[in-house]
Amino acid sequence: MSFRAIALALIAGCFVAGCVTEDPATESTGTVTGYSSSSSPSCHSDGDGVSCAGLFGLIPIIINTGDIDVSDNQVNILSVVLNGVLNGNDVTLDNVLTHIKTEFLTALNDFDVPVQSNDVEVCALLAVTPLCK
Repeated sequence: MSFRAIALALIAGCFVAGCVTEDPATESTGTVTGYSSSSSPSCHSDGDGVSCAGLFGLIPIIINTGDIDVSDNQVNILSVVLNGVLNGNDVTLDNVLTHIKTEFLTALNDFDVPVQSNDVEVCALLAVTPLCK
């Protein structure tokens, strides 16, 4: 059996077995909040920072920031940044995670939001284990 077939079987099994809750916004794995499987990446501000979610192929990508204050317009711009990276030319998961983190830090610095590299966590949910940058 190929690696791709095994990965798809694991993902399908996870969804059937209930690894994803009905309300992903309330699910938490460490500091990684739940995700939406919608087709377009999106970000929102929850008062404690910014949370974003999108898909790289079939792999959910989650971005959480530390406690930062951003406007609704800036949150929308972060959604556009995430969409641009996920639809870009990166072909490996590691490159995508690194690229997203770099682009988010650049955008937040452009907004004059004081943020450090460790304030932005970018994770891919592989089965039930997050891979984070």
